[in-house]
Amino acid sequence: LLRHALGLEREASAVDAAIGEALAGGARTADLIGPADRARGAQPSTCSAMARAIVEGVTAARTV
Repeated sequence: LLRHALGLEREASAVDAAIGEALAGGARTADLIGPADRARGAQPSTCSAMARAIVEGVTAARTV
């Protein structure tokens, strides 16, 4: 939406990067936890926790 409908490339890239950082940090909602994650004992994040991780990533990018 940000990128394609609104033409907000910088903002869309910030969200994409924040999602990547959240995933790299281990945040996963139940629908994203795979067998390898489960084998390591990973516990799913709530949707609210995942959203917070993404918002924190976007906020951190804005302060740089």
